[in-house]
Order: sequence, then structure tokens, then C-alpha cells
Amino acid sequence: MSAQNIKYYCDNSFHKYDKNKWEYLLDYIFNQADQVEFNILRHNEPVPTEISAISDDLIGFDKRKNKIYYRRTSVKYSLTNQVKAFIKSKQYKEWHNYYYEDMSFLLHSQEILATITHEDYVIMMLTEEQKKELTNLGYDFWCEWPDPDQPQI
Repeated sequence: MSAQNIKYYCDNSFHKYDKNKWEYLLDYIFNQADQVEFNILRHNEPVPTEISAISDDLIGFDKRKNKIYYRRTSVKYSLTNQVKAFIKSKQYKEWHNYYYEDMSFLLHSQEILATITHEDYVIMMLTEEQKKELTNLGYDFWCEWPDPDQPQI
């Protein structure tokens, strides 16, 4: 993405949308992102088998604080076809309180889409043109969101 007036916007209506809206957004972001990062919610529970199945695509663990929604430790994966299939195996609402939660999609280590599932927030980095395109498709990215890489006043 070029620097042409790009901002983060939030849509807090995903609980109202049908499953096709989430699937469309995943396909949209899969065409841009090269990694996915999750907050680890359930540290003290056994790792689900479906997560163990994507271990070959694991990049590593992190505690970066400039994540849109930072929560203790996160885990990062290459966005391979196997990881994409794992992500698509769950509807948006199924990520709430799952072992992994609050996924972020990255391009060259910069978040371009993030979720805060317990708040029902999907935050995307968008140009005005992309925002208009998604609005025309029925999304509601109405609220500007602070850039996690910029100091907040």
C-alpha cells in the first residue's frame, strides 16, 4: 500500500453480518497480507489439534506492544494456504474466546487488518477509495482508529 492518505477505520457491526461478509473480507485481505498474528488467550490449556497442524508455518512468538490490540503474547504465522484454510474454518464469532483470538493480518510487518473479537471490532487500514468500495458492499468502516505506530497525544 502506498502512503496515499491511508488511515485505520473500525467496523463494529460484524455480529450483525452474515457469514459471507467475513468470508469476503478474508479473501480480500488474503490477497494483500503475508502473515497473520494472533493473541494467545488460553495459555494454560492444551494446544488444539488444528493449531498443531499448522506448526510448520509458525514464524514465532512476540510481545510487541504496537499491535492494534496487544495482550500479553502473540504468535505469528506465514499466511500459507494451510493457514488460510485454518482461518476460514471458523466464522467470525467463533474466534471470540477461542485458544487464539484477536487476529491481525500483516503486510511487511505492518498491520493492515486487526480484530478485537470481544468488542466486535474489525479495524482495517484503508484508502478513501477502498473504504468507499467496502461501504458500497455493505460494510460500515465508520470510525477512525489510531495508528499503533504513531505516538498518541
